[in-house]
Amino acid sequence: MFVSVAVLAAQFVAPPVYAEDVRRGGRAATNIRLSTVCLQNSDDDCAFLDFYDTLELGSWLEARPTDSVRVRGEATLRFHPLVQADLAEDLAYPYIVHPVSIRIEEAIIDLFGVAGDATDIRLGVQEIPWGLGEGLHVVDNLNPWDLENPLAIDARLPVAAAWLHWHKGITSWELAAVPIFSPSSLPSAGFEATPSTDALTNDPAFEDIEVQDIELRVNVPEALPENIAVGSRLKFTTAAVDLAISGYHGRDSIPQGHGAMVLTGFQTDQGRVDMALPLAFPRVSVVGLEARGELPGQLGAWAEVAQVFPARTELTVSESQLQALVNLGTIPQVPDPLPVVVTQDGETYTRWVVGLEKMTGRVHAIAQWLHGFPTERQRADLRDYGAVTTRFTLTDTIILELQAISDGDGTIAQGALELLHGDAAELVFGMAWANGSEDSTLSAFEGASHVHFGAETKF
Repeated sequence: MFVSVAVLAAQFVAPPVYAEDVRRGGRAATNIRLSTVCLQNSDDDCAFLDFYDTLELGSWLEARPTDSVRVRGEATLRFHPLVQADLAEDLAYPYIVHPVSIRIEEAIIDLFGVAGDATDIRLGVQEIPWGLGEGLHVVDNLNPWDLENPLAIDARLPVAAAWLHWHKGITSWELAAVPIFSPSSLPSAGFEATPSTDALTNDPAFEDIEVQDIELRVNVPEALPENIAVGSRLKFTTAAVDLAISGYHGRDSIPQGHGAMVLTGFQTDQGRVDMALPLAFPRVSVVGLEARGELPGQLGAWAEVAQVFPARTELTVSESQLQALVNLGTIPQVPDPLPVVVTQDGETYTRWVVGLEKMTGRVHAIAQWLHGFPTERQRADLRDYGAVTTRFTLTDTIILELQAISDGDGTIAQGALELLHGDAAELVFGMAWANGSEDSTLSAFEGASHVHFGAETKF
C-alpha cells in the first residue's frame, strides 16, 4: 500500500537531485456499463456492471540514476461505486460508503549489463509476456489471468518475479521465477469462472437429497519453495522469421474443484443439505512453440502451440460425512463405492492458435483460429474457435473496432466507436453481446452483455 501511494504521489514529489533523470506521467479514465441481460431474459432487471474500472486515476514514474540502472513504477487508484453495506451502522465508515482500491501495475528495478553487456536482470512486480501472436496466446503462463473484465479474455495480472534476459545476435534467452503464487482475479459480475457443481450433486448418492447452498472454498498455495513457478524461453529473431521455444512449471492460476467436500448443514425433514466444495490450484507444466513471419501479399502470420501436462483433480465425499447423513436418516446407507467426480483427468492435451494479419490503408484486420479456451482444461473439453478483430480508422479522430469469437454454438461480439477529443481525451461508445447453447463454453459470458460509455486521457 505504501509503495502504491508513493508512486501516485511521485507526480508531485520528485527527488530534486535526479530531476533531469526522472520522467513521470499519469492517466485518468472512467467507464459506465449497463447490463443488457434484461433484453434476453424478461425476468431480469437492467443493472450497471462494475468491472473495477468505473473511475481510475493512475500515475507512473521512471528514473535512470545511471545508464545501467532503471527504476519504474506504475499504480492505479480505483473508485468502486457499488456500496457493500448490510447494516445501517456500516454507512458510518468512509471506506464502505466510498470504497477505493490501489492496484500496482508495475514496480521494477532494471539492471543492465550484469556480468557482461549481454545480460540484464529485472526484479519486482511485472508482466512477462510470452507469445508472438496478437491478443490470444497459449504459451503465456507466468502471469495469472486478469478476469475482472470477463470479456478481456487475454488480460494478465502483474506478479512479483525475477527475470533474467540474455541476448546476443539473433538469439535471446529468458529465465523467470515467480516465488509467491498469485491467483487469477475472478469477475465480480457477468461470468462464473469456478467449476460447476452439477456433476457432483447429480451423483446417484444424492438422488433423494436437495442440495441447498454450495460454498466454494479456495485453498491458495502457501509461500513455500516448492510452490515457486519457473519458466524459460529461447528465441531466435531473423529477418524472415521469429522462432521461440519455452517451458513452464507452476500452478494453474484459475481454481479447479479438488478434494473432499464437506456437509455444512442439514435439514432432515426435507432431505436438504448445504455443502462446501474445495477449490485448488493444481500443478501444471507447459512446453510451448512459437513462430511468426510474413507471407506473400504483406500478410503477417503466426502460430503458437502449447503441450499441457496437467495434474489430476477430483471431488470426493468422505465416508464419515455420508455416515452422518445415514445417522440422521437422510440417506439409507453409505454408497459403495463412494461418489467421485473427476474435474480434471490429468491427461496431456494440446492447445494452439494460428493467425493472420493484414493492414490495408485505414483497415487493420486480424483473423485467428484458437483450439482450447483458457477455461477448458481437459482434452475432451477442448473446442475450436474462430476470432476476428477489425479496426477501421474512419478519420484522423474516429476509429471503429469490431471483435468476435465463436465456436459455432456460442459467440462473444464486441464493438466500439472511439472519438479523439482535443488531441488529449478519447471517448468510447460500445457494446458487448454474448450468447450460446449449454454446450458452449462461451455461454458462461452471457451475463457480461452490456452497453458501454467511457473516457480516457493521458498526461
